[in-house]
Parts: sequence; C-alpha cells; structure tokens
Amino acid sequence: MERGIRYWLGKVWRPALIVAFVAAPMLLVAGVVTFIRLDQAPPAASAVVPIILDGQGSERRAVDLPRGTYHVSWQAQGGNRFVASLSGAQVMTLVNEEPPSPRSGETFAALDGGRYVVDVQSRSRWSIVFAREREAPPA
Repeated sequence: MERGIRYWLGKVWRPALIVAFVAAPMLLVAGVVTFIRLDQAPPAASAVVPIILDGQGSERRAVDLPRGTYHVSWQAQGGNRFVASLSGAQVMTLVNEEPPSPRSGETFAALDGGRYVVDVQSRSRWSIVFAREREAPPA
C-alpha cells in the first residue's frame, strides 16, 4: 500500500503540481492580455498610417500624399550633407543639413495632395517619415 501511495504521489501529483504552477500564471497573463486587448478602442476609420521612406545614399522615390498638413521628421547617419526635396504639385526643400549635428530634425508641410517625388542627396543611411497631422478642409 505504501508503495502505491508513493507511486501515486510521484507519478500523478508531481506532474499535476508542475502543470498547475507553470500553466496557471500563463493563463492569468493571457487572460489579462486578452482583457486589455479587448478593452482597447478600435482605431478610427479615418486614421492615417505614416509613410516611411528609408535608404542609403542618393535616391528618388515617388509617393502619393493626400491633401493635408504633414509632420515630416528625418534622421541621417554620417558626416555627409543630407538634402531632401519634394516635388510634385508643389516644390520644397525638406532638409538641407550636415549630420551628425544635427542628425535628426522635423518640419511641417501643407500639401495639395497628389503624386510627389522625394529626391534625397546623401552618402549616409537615412529615413524620412510623413505623418499627416489633421484632415484637410474641403477644397
């Protein structure tokens, strides 16, 4: 009988306790995460995803930008001149700096919307982010 109890305690209870101590916290965390995720508000239908351009060296990229005011932020690595301009319905210089000082910056651009070309002149690694600030008023 004693052998049967030891067997039962060793083969059944020990694995059951291990599962209980390992699985219970995981289920608790999963429940909290699920609760938090369900509790979050869904993104607004008119939410605009930022447009991110990144590269190395000089490049020209076409990008479609709807009408609006954009927060344009940039980063560049290296000690070479970094010039980025935007041409399309409007033409403007977004950046004309010599990193590493400064190695990042920002500006605002009010755009009419349409297809634009971003022209980057650099020998460095760089990124530019166009984030629309607010909806444009009706034309």
